[in-house]
Amino acid sequence: MNENKYIVKFPEGLPGIEAGHDFQLFLPDPEGPFFELKSLKNEAITLVLTDPRPFFPHYRVELPIAELESIGITDEKAARILVVTVLSDDVARITVNLLAPVVINIEKGLGKQVLLNNAEYGVRHPLFSGTAFR
Repeated sequence: MNENKYIVKFPEGLPGIEAGHDFQLFLPDPEGPFFELKSLKNEAITLVLTDPRPFFPHYRVELPIAELESIGITDEKAARILVVTVLSDDVARITVNLLAPVVINIEKGLGKQVLLNNAEYGVRHPLFSGTAFR
């Protein structure tokens, strides 16, 4: 994903979002940490995503092989892990969903949101808490 815009198809859609299967992943500020994932069917639907690694160096995702294969990932180097972010004017209230990361096959442009089986991660974890644990 070296370009600022990237088309991602979610064959199973995104849970809770009725916006079709096709989205555009966009990095509005190449120096910034946030991506926009905008529905191609309804541009009013946009999720903010970020790479969790700079914020949570100990965050680990163990994905079932079946989940990876469902979007054509056979080599983990093809997987890009992002997490849904809820922004706020108050930086202390910005949260991320560490429990259900968005996995993108960067070679095939396929994505999926995967629910992890890890009780240590939450769906509203403060982004600037300094730890990946609730």
